[in-house]
Amino acid sequence: MFSSPASFGSGIGSFGHVVYEERLKPASGTVYASDVLADGKLYFVSREEGTYVLQSGPEFDQLARNTIGSHKTIFNTTLATSRGQLLLRSRKYLYCIGAR
Repeated sequence: MFSSPASFGSGIGSFGHVVYEERLKPASGTVYASDVLADGKLYFVSREEGTYVLQSGPEFDQLARNTIGSHKTIFNTTLATSRGQLLLRSRKYLYCIGAR
């Protein structure tokens, strides 16, 4: 997998053939975090534009872009998953997203 400020691509198999390369909407800006596969979805976190959710599969399908309220903070880390929840750390806060 690879990402750039405006596109997301996916490679499959031992040779890493490119399956697709598409633009994210809105553009993701800089992404330092690694992508995470959970529950059949690919999650990745941009530094300032939120978390993007893609359907895992051979065709590009952007399911969502989620932001955390009005918090203007920077995200540099890969999200973690635990017991059906997503854990996301910014420079200032640790967020737990999911059912209690």
